[in-house]
Amino acid sequence: MKKIFVLLGLMLITSVYAITFVDEKNYADEIVGDPHLKGAKFVGDTIWEDEPINAKRNYITYSQARKYCKELKLLGIKRWQLPSKIDFKVLDTDMHRLRYRAFAPRYFNWYFTRDEYNDEEVYAVDISTNKTPYITTTKMNGKNSVRCVLNPNIYNKFRLKQAKMVASNGKLEDYIKAFLLSGKKEYIKKALKLAKNRKEKAKIEAALFKYLGFFKVFDLVKNGEVISKKEDNFDTNSAILAAMQKSKDLKYRFKIMPKRNSPLKLRYNSYKIVFDFVLGLKYDVVTMGIGLGQKKTLYVKKEVVLSPKNKYKTGFVVDFGKVKQAAKARLFIINQSKKLKSIVLRFSVEDIKAQYK
Repeated sequence: MKKIFVLLGLMLITSVYAITFVDEKNYADEIVGDPHLKGAKFVGDTIWEDEPINAKRNYITYSQARKYCKELKLLGIKRWQLPSKIDFKVLDTDMHRLRYRAFAPRYFNWYFTRDEYNDEEVYAVDISTNKTPYITTTKMNGKNSVRCVLNPNIYNKFRLKQAKMVASNGKLEDYIKAFLLSGKKEYIKKALKLAKNRKEKAKIEAALFKYLGFFKVFDLVKNGEVISKKEDNFDTNSAILAAMQKSKDLKYRFKIMPKRNSPLKLRYNSYKIVFDFVLGLKYDVVTMGIGLGQKKTLYVKKEVVLSPKNKYKTGFVVDFGKVKQAAKARLFIINQSKKLKSIVLRFSVEDIKAQYK
């Protein structure tokens, strides 16, 4: 048992496995602790509110939008504000990582943004496409939607303060919680010193896995190709459109397996991984000889379990159901045709849940 404990300690904290802890980095460049944010996403060096309300038309005036952000309490913090033009410019094409966005033309969504240097200048921005955000001048009394941002430094200071308070209790569970709040290796070291049995070591393993994230520990494979990014786009037009000639059901098949060079070798727990898959469909629509684009978005949430029993390997299918490729319709004297032009698949790992024995 003592030998196992020593091996676990080496596995978790030595440079042999190249684990880099966030307290060795500049806090301004990333967020500390557990990377999974509830109701928000860290994108483009900014923490963005990312809730269902952000995909709806919640049209309000500029003053109402500022008030909404001022009163917003998310991640335990109330210091949110309207994003600036610079925030949106830095976001750029990474905006696809925001889970809740309006896509279809009938939900065409403009968000308020502010000028960093002039309170009199008010702007609105469109992020409904996957191109660079489009920013335009708007009116203060006009109505647009709202999405708030939080300075990551404010978030980090808040979390570090929380971690220090929690760790002062001096118990194993408190050190683990402090580590997830801050990412500081000193807390995980103290937890390791207190761990006496398999159950306690399993809790430490779970904390490290959550801190590292899925893609530091596992490979996600599709059609023999390893997906190495935390969130990715797949322009699957040629392969998927060809496959759909035989069947209208659109399915993606994935495999999960441990990385060969993973900094953490799992052994104690089973883990439920929650994936969020988003399928963007773009159609060419012609009505009375006039061509227009139309978009549709499909969502699938998938849960898989990785455990010692399946050696932390598994396969799964993401089924989007029947996807219409082409259609023709006639309403009185109006003819309309619709043809599927492109498909883009996006995904993210939304949660990692440890299942203890």
